[in-house]
Amino acid sequence: MESQFSSLEREQTGEDSAARLVQIRQLVSSLNSYECRYMKILLPRDLTINIIGGLPIELVRQIAELLSLRDFFVCLTVSRRWRDKLLSTPVIGDMLRKFAPSSWQLLGDNRISLDESLQALSKRGRARWGHKYSNLEKPFSWEDESYFKLDPTYHDIAAGYAKFGRDGGPQDEDDDLIDPMYMTPIYSNGKIAWLAQRHFVVVDNLWTQTRKVYTVSRGPLLGPVLRILALGDRLLVGCLDRILVAWDHITNIYQEKKLPGFIKHAETEGSRVAIILFSGDVFLWDFGGTLTTLPTAPLMNYHGFDKDTLKCWISNLRVIFHPVCTRTLFLASAYNSEKGNVFKQVVYEFKDNQHVKTFEAETSPCTAVSDHCIIRKALPYRRDIIGFYGPFVNHWKYYVEFDIYDRRFAIFSRDKLVDWREIRNINGRVGVDSDFQVGFHVSHPAGFSAFSFHPDFDFKLGG
Repeated sequence: MESQFSSLEREQTGEDSAARLVQIRQLVSSLNSYECRYMKILLPRDLTINIIGGLPIELVRQIAELLSLRDFFVCLTVSRRWRDKLLSTPVIGDMLRKFAPSSWQLLGDNRISLDESLQALSKRGRARWGHKYSNLEKPFSWEDESYFKLDPTYHDIAAGYAKFGRDGGPQDEDDDLIDPMYMTPIYSNGKIAWLAQRHFVVVDNLWTQTRKVYTVSRGPLLGPVLRILALGDRLLVGCLDRILVAWDHITNIYQEKKLPGFIKHAETEGSRVAIILFSGDVFLWDFGGTLTTLPTAPLMNYHGFDKDTLKCWISNLRVIFHPVCTRTLFLASAYNSEKGNVFKQVVYEFKDNQHVKTFEAETSPCTAVSDHCIIRKALPYRRDIIGFYGPFVNHWKYYVEFDIYDRRFAIFSRDKLVDWREIRNINGRVGVDSDFQVGFHVSHPAGFSAFSFHPDFDFKLGG
């Protein structure tokens, strides 16, 4: 056997490869059982072939680009050489750009932290795959609340709920004001906002198990009912007809602004608020600052809408803030063409309050007789995407998405819907981010179910 090995120990240069393969085959066929076992020991030790580890980084980046997030994490467990290649700065940067572009822009190419990058990707993955580590299910409750305690940094704990008076909470079961209020909860950034009575908004913090109650001074049971419009990472926004009201739920500062018309919709990000009126006028407000107009008249003139089409376009208007670029926002809408044979989706990009570019897509019309389209950001683990859904979920032929980073539309058939939670997200029955999933139910008693995606978070213990 030693002579056979020595005959193979020659330089490969100039060797006839076919003849050499014949020699190897003859060698293997001549081995006894002991020698075969010995070869099995030697092969893994001596062979240095490593598909990923031996490739240049340019090819590894191209391979990684084809992987799903789940496959990427599986590949990290194959070997140390695979892990070292896949966690190199160029590859991990590509993964962030693909699956968590907002995190990539915040971290930046020149200061990518491996720990922060893996944490951002892991959070996306846990939310995407629904890894639920702890859960909480409870009804909305007022004075008999035992889980959420009044925040001592904002409330006089000794006074408790008594200071809110008779208007401070739900009354008799036959009070027709209660159910509509409980049906207006919003989840965002680990907090749930819901209307306890006409002018009382409750903000429950899942992280700290604390509660803040914000009030509007309009007198007991006087004036219009407060309508919750948006909950952001900093602001809680609502309206009383033409009056926009907002609380900074971090600093507990209250501001209000009178608008020239009735408020239809609002969005908030940081200290910014975008307001859409029923007239189609759009305003931007920096909390505590001035009110500026987002010019929509040129957009209407550009399309040359008739009366019915303009009404449809206005009814579907929504504002979506760019998650990273504070000067960029998008105005989105959808409408039936004048002949009714095409349903169009449109996104307008604005820099500050200047229109920069228009993006358009079109699909065949829905069989349902409706011009209504639900426009909102898709579930957060699916990049930063504006989703167009409707007119009715049960009648969809297509759903359309606009990628905020790639600046392009994608059209999918209804059977290609990525996740059933997308439908619940569309209907407002569930709120999901990379930390929690909160589902609302309006049956008596109204309440919510919350799940944590954090392995170190327990609802029984808090954050």
